[in-house]
Amino acid sequence: MTIKLNDKKSEALQASMQGVFTALASDNEEEIKAAVGSYSEVLAEEMKAQASQEISKYQTQSNDEQIMARRGSRKVLTSKEKKFFAEAVTKQKIDGLDEVFPTTIIEDVCLT
Repeated sequence: MTIKLNDKKSEALQASMQGVFTALASDNEEEIKAAVGSYSEVLAEEMKAQASQEISKYQTQSNDEQIMARRGSRKVLTSKEKKFFAEAVTKQKIDGLDEVFPTTIIEDVCLT
């Protein structure tokens, strides 16, 4: 899971960054320290909010998979299987994928 900080969407982060640029232009050491401190706090809050959002999304997905597995609707996939199928969907074909079928898929096909 990669978290990408998209500062273009955050007005608070943009304003804080502008404050740092303004402080640097003023050459006032105290003003620079205050502006960098403010920027650091805003950045930390932005990262915390995005991390919380990603964790929540992951937990929801995980809970949904567990519920479906308990209902017997489908089998929970391993991380290798998820990666394989995600790549197959992206490339829209099975030929030429970076990895061959995960062994867990082959075992399931042979057992049924």
